[in-house]
Amino acid sequence: MCVFCFDLSRSFVDSFWFALMTLTTVGYDLNPATMLGKVTGGFCALLGVFILTLPIPIVVNSFASYYKNRLWRNEVCGFFVGFYE
Repeated sequence: MCVFCFDLSRSFVDSFWFALMTLTTVGYDLNPATMLGKVTGGFCALLGVFILTLPIPIVVNSFASYYKNRLWRNEVCGFFVGFYE
């Protein structure tokens, strides 16, 4: 078994398939043979990445608003503590 052998019978679509599977870290040990299978597999890989990354901005936005509110409370509380002393 040759690990670094090149198969020159690959097409342009195959290169996109291997690039997409590499970028989404799915792997390409088993790959579909038909164009419809590659389109479906690529769509599922991209959809999985988008579903995993969708909650990140929501969590970051919630954390930023909580942190901003907490900073405002500390400033107001610090102002009144120093004001009454």
